[in-house]
Amino acid sequence: MKVEQQNSMDRLNTTVNNGTMSLEQKFVSSPDFWASVIASAEQIECNMKSKNKVVRDDLSEVARRIDFTETKLNSVESPYVSSMIKRMKARNLEKVGKKKTNDEERLFVNQNNGETASNLNHNTKRLVMNPEYNYLFFFMINNDSVFCNGSDLQDIVRHRLYTPLLVKVFAGISRAELVEKSIHEAKFQFVNPDLFDDEGCNRSSEVVPEKLSYIDAEKIDGMITSSMEGNYKRFARYFIIPMRTVKHWHFLVWTRDDNTFTHFDSNRNPLHAIHLGAAKRAVIWMTRWFRQKLVTYLPNDPEFIESLKFPQETNAKMDGGLYMIKGITDIIEYLHIEDGILNNYILEIALQWTKNDVQKFRNYLFRRLTERMQFCPWHLKMQKRTKIGR
Repeated sequence: MKVEQQNSMDRLNTTVNNGTMSLEQKFVSSPDFWASVIASAEQIECNMKSKNKVVRDDLSEVARRIDFTETKLNSVESPYVSSMIKRMKARNLEKVGKKKTNDEERLFVNQNNGETASNLNHNTKRLVMNPEYNYLFFFMINNDSVFCNGSDLQDIVRHRLYTPLLVKVFAGISRAELVEKSIHEAKFQFVNPDLFDDEGCNRSSEVVPEKLSYIDAEKIDGMITSSMEGNYKRFARYFIIPMRTVKHWHFLVWTRDDNTFTHFDSNRNPLHAIHLGAAKRAVIWMTRWFRQKLVTYLPNDPEFIESLKFPQETNAKMDGGLYMIKGITDIIEYLHIEDGILNNYILEIALQWTKNDVQKFRNYLFRRLTERMQFCPWHLKMQKRTKIGR
């Protein structure tokens, strides 16, 4: 529809290219036209917000400076239209993200007697880095069964090998985060990292069950069962199995619906054969446990999948724990997204980090774990448990 520009007020004349639009000039209403108007108005809005005070004359300035001219591109792929759509999508995603964060924060406050995540342990990071606390215990807030030494938390930022105790802390905090996201506590299960640790005190899992006595094999089964949480027989869908082989961390993920084991290894060379052998022995042990303790019938042997696109560490053996924890975090995030908001989320894209991201991941993991931990002398913790037991 063609519209003739009529404006008798000189101070409201719309300028074009530092000139004044002719009274006889005409333009066509189109998506490009309104997109250009929006883009121009948003620019003016940003300029006005930068001022300390908005005066009355600014309103006429807005009307005078908006560019009402039609763009030359009338196609659907106009850069103005594309830019406007991108901004709208970004704003909607930002609103959804803020709402999700606020909901999680309110849930956290309700579960921690009014305390927020930011002020629960504001001094934990400082205490952890104090050498005097290297061999003193830090406990997870609201869960005394999750604990570690201060030195275990220091290992995150000091680029040292992670201990099984630190991996247990990560598993406990991951469980708490899943509950806060309203995900069933039993959906994801974390197997005890001591079970498949070739440096641990229990080395029975380094051989296949057939070569052990019945009693020794039952001990392994008991360790697996004791690491389960909630009503796992009914609700568990994913089992995360960490392994430490020749001082290197790698892991398996078993999917119940597909009966598949996927092996994730950040250091496939040069010890790929050793890591792969350890993973396949773990598969034999876990499959035995699944058939005896979890499901009454597995029709077929599970499928073994090697994740060949998992990021590879550049510092052999040193970053295996960090890569494992980062990979588990991304995999859990991918598997539990079901609301359709991020329906273009692809696991392979999420796992495409590089060596330049390692320091950022390390700092984030340190904050993530320490904010949930608090120092408490062991004798006071034992006194508290004794009082509760009474």
